[in-house]
Amino acid sequence: IAISGSAKKIDATLSSQSQYLLGQIDRGSYLSQTNYNFDGMTLGDAVNVSSYIETHSTNQDTVLTWNRWIIINFLSKRRSPVPVATIGMLHQFRETNDLSLSWMARLTRDLSCTPPKYIIQGTEKARLLSISPALDSQSKPAHPADTVLATIISNHYLPDRTIGGAQLWIFDPSRQPVCR
Repeated sequence: IAISGSAKKIDATLSSQSQYLLGQIDRGSYLSQTNYNFDGMTLGDAVNVSSYIETHSTNQDTVLTWNRWIIINFLSKRRSPVPVATIGMLHQFRETNDLSLSWMARLTRDLSCTPPKYIIQGTEKARLLSISPALDSQSKPAHPADTVLATIISNHYLPDRTIGGAQLWIFDPSRQPVCR
């Protein structure tokens, strides 16, 4: 039984790799099947978003990835508008922490003064924040960073498109934020 179970796990893990290496499936299909999923996005989604961003923005444009997909910035060759590598870092602390308060003030200022051309969220997080920016997926109070983002998106961004599990928001220059 143990051998049978192990064989099934190995087959499940290697079958898409084998199919890709044998030319039976393309790169996008292979990456979409990988079991590397954060915030509703697969690795294939990240590659597709990166390609879209690279062709629809300039090297000077910035892209905020509001999830753990910093690889999108790397693959699209676009900088993040904030010094925090991933927003998940902000989620480690709540607003009562001095470091978190400092980061939140910096995040608000950076996004207000130099808004990124694109903001990328997982579609589930985008859906939840559009329903209630004050609540997270477990109906608990949302992290203050999520509330800041929801406010900035609703005031200054338009939905651009959904690619796989990623929601892309594009900055609307007619709704220029006031730098604080």
